[in-house]
Amino acid sequence: MSKLGIALTALNGLFFAGSLGLSPIAPPAFAQFLATSFNISQRNDVSFASVAVARPNEPGKNMAFDIVPGEGAISNSDSGYAWQDICNIDPIRHPGSPIFCARSGIKDGWAEFGSKNYDGAGVRNVRIIMGNTVGAELSIDPSNNDPVLTIKGRIKARGYDIVR
Repeated sequence: MSKLGIALTALNGLFFAGSLGLSPIAPPAFAQFLATSFNISQRNDVSFASVAVARPNEPGKNMAFDIVPGEGAISNSDSGYAWQDICNIDPIRHPGSPIFCARSGIKDGWAEFGSKNYDGAGVRNVRIIMGNTVGAELSIDPSNNDPVLTIKGRIKARGYDIVR
């Protein structure tokens, strides 16, 4: 099992022990995560999902989360150097099942934001939302399979050239 797998298993045990009102003792594999300037906890006010929360231990501190490749990594031709997929199903428990994900990642020369599909899942549209309002949607035109960007509202541009 990878270090991340061991850490996540240990984290799950800590959450479980905490939910039972027990005082959990961290296994050695997880100690490196506990000796940091942040903690990972669970929101209990959301009944429909498990929500992990990472927060700094020191009040008034900002928080960031970096996903980085290993030293000397070579860019994967499909996924790049580092990425995150937020998916509709668990690919470990349902291997080979159609799956679609929201994707953000970094490749040579660009950042990537959108959707990915695996194992026969259909292509999913991408929406840009503000509050409860959809500001734009990227979809596929079924008549010719071309991408279509639909903007809802005004478009402002300064210092632009029209390319034909």
